[in-house]
Amino acid sequence: MLMVVCAPLSSARVIWKGNGSRQVALTFDDGPTLGVTDKILEILKKEEVKATFFVLGRKVEKEPGLLLRISQDGHEIGNHTYNHTRTSCINGEKLLKETQRTSELVSNIAGVPVFLFRPPHGKIDRQKRKLLEKQGYNIVFWSLGADDYYREGRGIRPPKSIIWRVVSRVRGGDIVLLHDNSRQIVEALPGMIKQLKRKGYVFAKVSELNQAGRKKKILSNKSSDLTAFSSR
Repeated sequence: MLMVVCAPLSSARVIWKGNGSRQVALTFDDGPTLGVTDKILEILKKEEVKATFFVLGRKVEKEPGLLLRISQDGHEIGNHTYNHTRTSCINGEKLLKETQRTSELVSNIAGVPVFLFRPPHGKIDRQKRKLLEKQGYNIVFWSLGADDYYREGRGIRPPKSIIWRVVSRVRGGDIVLLHDNSRQIVEALPGMIKQLKRKGYVFAKVSELNQAGRKKKILSNKSSDLTAFSSR
């Protein structure tokens, strides 16, 4: 049975971060990945932390059990396209097909609606953003990147460097970009969470930051800057 539910158009927005709070939102892109996402879920459960996972449709098809576990553990699921295609490389029709296919997979497997979309590589032009907003998606970027992904000629940061980068730069309201597709983030995550807790931060899903923003107007909305992302 097909079930696709999106947020009402009136609530669609561009989300970068919250501010003026001790909340931090951990977000994971590019999964679910067997041998990584499942270990991350174990860590989050042990630390009693909820997070947001921006999933790829092609990986959801391969690992439906992991997708279901993300939902059953109380985490939030967002759409990261089907193939991790740069939005600049496809037209609006193709983008809508990729997002719809991914949202249908999530809804059919986990039984939950998908309200959030994160563009691969953190860039999307105004026209495509409007297309997605008409479907009811909130467009989610990030305010702090862990730089935990593979770079040509350099590889991936070691776990201690990932921890240092996040903990030394974090500010209240940050949406932190992480990736659930490497062993380095599995090794880094426990120490990162513990150090953030010691600094007095609490963890929230992106939608919880969003709800706070609607009530207290604490969310940034940089809708005029749609082709760049913040990554200090």
